[in-house]
Amino acid sequence: MLVLGLISCIVLRALSAQAKVVHSFEECKEFLYQGKEPSGMDQNAEKICQKLQNRGFYYASLYSVRHKIPLYSAYTLDPKCSSDNRRTDDWHLEPQISQPGSPIDYMVPDNSDNQNLYKGNQAISSDYSHTGYDRGHLNPNSFQCSDGRTATFTLTNAAPMIRRFNQRHWKRCESTLRSYLIQKLVMDGGSATAFIVTGTVPDPNVRIPEDRKKVTVPSHIWTAVCYKHHTDDSKSLSFGYIGRNQQEEPDIRLMSVSDLNDELRSHFGTQQSIEIFADDCFSDNNKLVEVQGVFQKLINLPVIQADQISSGLQDTYGAVKRTFSSDSTPEKRVKVNENTGKMSFNSMITYYSLAEKLNAFARIVCLITYTKPLGRKFVHDELRKREISTGQMLLNASWSQRSRRLQLMAHSAQASQNLIIAVNATQVVKSSPAAPLPAFTRTISTATGVTQTRS
Repeated sequence: MLVLGLISCIVLRALSAQAKVVHSFEECKEFLYQGKEPSGMDQNAEKICQKLQNRGFYYASLYSVRHKIPLYSAYTLDPKCSSDNRRTDDWHLEPQISQPGSPIDYMVPDNSDNQNLYKGNQAISSDYSHTGYDRGHLNPNSFQCSDGRTATFTLTNAAPMIRRFNQRHWKRCESTLRSYLIQKLVMDGGSATAFIVTGTVPDPNVRIPEDRKKVTVPSHIWTAVCYKHHTDDSKSLSFGYIGRNQQEEPDIRLMSVSDLNDELRSHFGTQQSIEIFADDCFSDNNKLVEVQGVFQKLINLPVIQADQISSGLQDTYGAVKRTFSSDSTPEKRVKVNENTGKMSFNSMITYYSLAEKLNAFARIVCLITYTKPLGRKFVHDELRKREISTGQMLLNASWSQRSRRLQLMAHSAQASQNLIIAVNATQVVKSSPAAPLPAFTRTISTATGVTQTRS
């Protein structure tokens, strides 16, 4: 029995004795696109394959002992984690960072006993106390499930982030990214992998806590995404974004991975090139516009590649910005509750079909403003009044009522297809501001459309 017990102990130890601090990421390369780590970062930083005791690996981190923060964490997103909302705030330390010869190759609790043992080469929770900085995750716990969520709560996966930046600005980026990637992964039926790298730009002039100046505060936080489809490269894409680690105006910008590489090299002040993903991961697929539409809608991220935005959108954005800054109207007290664009159709059948789709998928209501037969130079005043009245009546009716009336209008127009039909496509955004907004009405015209802003 004694021999069997000894053999069991040896086998268990062999199963768990996988390196935590490693010379290369070979043991956890599944979290890296093409198995290749980002290049051009601090070559003296420690490589960590993150794991729990008697568990497998969950992600990879590059940790700077000099700055006491990670330079990046590389991870993937499993769409099955979308329903896992469990969270633990039990933080951990990595023994092998402070004691390279330690046989303990897994995370240990960040308690008072372990803090005294391992505080030499890494940050501990007390370094963050009363500083105004959060222990901000690089690999977000919300991107993992079950034990993987626990594994994200290590100080080697956290950096000092201004509380408002972490809990508002960056959190919105994480939530938007998670929703976007889960939707794509589900639509592709598991035939793709989302490789993600989130990192820091250490600012050597800012350290916490005030009395010890131990942990470097990053000036910027960044994320790069490589979405690799397993069988159809036309569905693969990559993008990145970066923001300033500050309370207000973090200037979070969406960009290509190539541009992010260049920006990081500028921030790091190095002549060595930086490459987050091998060959920038399908950056030539030019899918940034697709990503920009999702991110700008949800978190209002600006895009630095202006050539990927249509000239009409640029004109509209510039006009709105100039109008808001031309007087004393506080920008934060402005709400946009109506966005109007003009379209024309050559038949009522076409109009009715598109009107149904717009309402079903985007909750946009199209109002007929006028119709006229082709070849005629005027529209009778009474007819036009009647048509505008019909449009207003449709707006006030329920969609089922509007649908029925549009059908009747479409059928009545079947015998006369040669019509020009102009409509206003209106989308109303409901909002309940905490304070009353200033009363104003503006109409901003561009070459491509009209935007109406009303309170």
